Amino acid sequence: FSGNQFSHPFHGSMFYNAAREHGNSYGVSLLYPVVGSLTWEVFCETNRPAYNDLLSTGIGGAAMGEVTHRVSDIFFDNTKQGPQRVIREIVGTLLNPVRGLHRMMSGEMFRVNRFNAGKKEGPMPYSFQIGVGDRYLYDREPVHPQAGERYYELIPFLDFRFNYGNHFNHLDEGKSTRAYDQFSVYVLVNCSSEHPTVGELDIRGRIGSIQRQMPHQWKLDFGFYQNIKYIDHYSKNSKQAPGNLAMISEAASFGGGLYVERHDD
Repeated sequence: FSGNQFSHPFHGSMFYNAAREHGNSYGVSLLYPVVGSLTWEVFCETNRPAYNDLLSTGIGGAAMGEVTHRVSDIFFDNTKQGPQRVIREIVGTLLNPVRGLHRMMSGEMFRVNRFNAGKKEGPMPYSFQIGVGDRYLYDREPVHPQAGERYYELIPFLDFRFNYGNHFNHLDEGKSTRAYDQFSVYVLVNCSSEHPTVGELDIRGRIGSIQRQMPHQWKLDFGFYQNIKYIDHYSKNSKQAPGNLAMISEAASFGGGLYVERHDD
């Protein structure tokens, strides 16, 4: 499950960021993981091509790729020097390996330019939160049919919340919105060897929207969104009864969304 529904989008993001790194738009870059996955499924595997893998790698890879592209852009900064520059390059490369490799091979990773930060995206407001805790998972079944005992576990975790841009970032400028100039990310990381490292991933990115200033200080944003929902709480030690805890994947999900906001003077 984690290989098909998490690793496939991650690998697709590398196809995507290879295109994004060379100046292609979201729409053009989306073709790269789709074609890359299709090539692999048809010509490089002995199994029948899997529609599920094509969707999760191609569509899911574009969502994960655009998020890592924009977040890594916050860290990469050619004006910085010393330890801060080293940390920024390491974090940016971990988030976006393709861009980090390209910067290394081109020499940009080691050059300092006081007048050009080397950013590929315009500045956007963002917020970042880190949480730490301990989750208690409990099976309501009195006795597990295979293990012969009631299932419960305490699982330490870290979670990350990242919000990029805002819903009305182009309302006053009269410009059209761009893909992923507003998105949110939630990641839950299990600190346990008995559970999948990534327990949850939730990405909601706006592809485009119509924004209007309405009477009485109301603002309206009607947008088209791309989503990734990945949940894997199944224990590796098989003490859980199958189906008792969530395993969900929405790697290729799109839909409309309405956001309304009002400011009082």
